[in-house]
Amino acid sequence: MKINKLILVVLVVPGLATTLVACGNDGGSDDDTAGSDTDTGPLSVRSIGSAGDVYVDADGRAVYVAEEEKSGKVLCTGSCLDVWKPVIASGSATTGDFGTLTRPDTDEKQVTFEGAPVYTFTMEGSGEVTGNDVTDEFDGVSFTWHVVDAGGAAPSDTSSSPDTGNGYDY
Repeated sequence: MKINKLILVVLVVPGLATTLVACGNDGGSDDDTAGSDTDTGPLSVRSIGSAGDVYVDADGRAVYVAEEEKSGKVLCTGSCLDVWKPVIASGSATTGDFGTLTRPDTDEKQVTFEGAPVYTFTMEGSGEVTGNDVTDEFDGVSFTWHVVDAGGAAPSDTSSSPDTGNGYDY
């Protein structure tokens, strides 16, 4: 017998209150494996160090968009998905700047921000923002990643010189 549960979490950020609602089950389903990226749930706002108020997934991991995907075309496929995990929509509702698109490689509904597909960075954990302004390349396609801040923009640190490497060993 599976027992469904409803968890209501209210995050209070100075000047902003955000509610996160997540549904799950206590049933030991084979699909509930650690690190699964197939049901990330809704996004919420969290203040993370110098990055400030950013959007995070249900696990508290910051979410990112790639400059090269701002047109809404999914370019992060294949080996890119080993480093950047798509945030998969848990429902069809959209609000404000968020929506969904259908990934061409998996037919899953991926969350978008201002039309750009949203991802988490596998090289960081909950409560970290280390992938902002990272540049990398997969299968001949270069990417520049930006954390999605709660102010509605994907920030870029334009005060420093361009990053020529990703700083990560992948």
